[in-house]
Formats: sequence, structure tokens, C-alpha cells
Amino acid sequence: MKKKTKLPRRPMTGEERELAAAAMTDKLTIAVTYDPERGYVGTAPDLRTPVVALSLGGLRRKIEIALLPDDVIVGSTSTAPPGWSATPAAAAASAARATPGRD
Repeated sequence: MKKKTKLPRRPMTGEERELAAAAMTDKLTIAVTYDPERGYVGTAPDLRTPVVALSLGGLRRKIEIALLPDDVIVGSTSTAPPGWSATPAAAAASAARATPGRD
């Protein structure tokens, strides 16, 4: 059986360390109970209604989703690595441009 080799971790920069510390101090306390008929039930003042899930991991995911703001704006940037494309046709066109003289 192959052993998994761990890649060495890159040391965090000062800005990354500050962001991680800020994220860790922003905590929310959720009261969790277990109901044999419904599963795990999480309640907190920040939640509109109790959140129910069959596992603690599922409860955490549902709570994270419930706490997302309603007006999420998703944006994208137009910078992509060279040779990357979203569709197979665009990939073929990009490859043709990258290798002149080949059809």
C-alpha cells in the first residue's frame, strides 16, 4: 500500500495570518440537540428557523448556507491561464493558434 507523502506547507504571510485570525474570532454559538425522529437540530438567534440535518457535518453545511446574505453578488475576472478555455471548441482554437503550421 502506498504511503501518502505530505507536501511541505508554505509559511503564511503576515496578511494571511491576520485574515485567518480575523476569521477565527468571528464565532457563532449554535445550540444543538438530537431528536431521534428528526436528527440534529441547531438553533441560534442569527438563524430564522431551526436547522435540521441527519449528521453534524450536514448541520454545519446547512447553517453556513442559512447564514449567507440574501443579496450575494457573484463576479468573475477575465484573467485566465494561457491555453485555458471554457469550451472544447475554444480549446481547439487556442491550440491551433499556439502551434502554427499544424492543422
